[in-house]
Amino acid sequence: MVHVLKNEMNEMLHRDYVPSELKVVTIDEKAIEDQIYEVKEVRDHRGTVSDREYLVCWVGYGERENSWLKADAFTDPETIRKYWVKINELKKLEEERKAKLVNGYVPKQNTKISKSISKVVETKNKPNGKKRKQNATSHTRNLRSKKR
Repeated sequence: MVHVLKNEMNEMLHRDYVPSELKVVTIDEKAIEDQIYEVKEVRDHRGTVSDREYLVCWVGYGERENSWLKADAFTDPETIRKYWVKINELKKLEEERKAKLVNGYVPKQNTKISKSISKVVETKNKPNGKKRKQNATSHTRNLRSKKR
């Protein structure tokens, strides 16, 4: 029987160990519970104000390891404050976007870009009546050559 071990950072150790090389030690469960982990970001929240929980993404862990924590589990209240700042900014942007849509706002196109890009013109192809796309500059050249 061979044992594969991991270190404190959950990284695989460089080799396998046979049982005779291992020593049984007692683990202080309380010390494991009190470990501090670094929060990558708060992703979501749920519950009422008095019973709120936050979905936490951890540094060095995958999405499956995300967990819900109450506010008192955080050692730094700045993490939660940054989350609410981000949420409020997103709400403000969403309200602005909705207001623009309701008021019929159409974003202006950049005239420099639209002049440099050749426009596509739809013309009817006379023999079969199908529409085809043609570059605007070649279309005007074709019209000029027909007039001559």
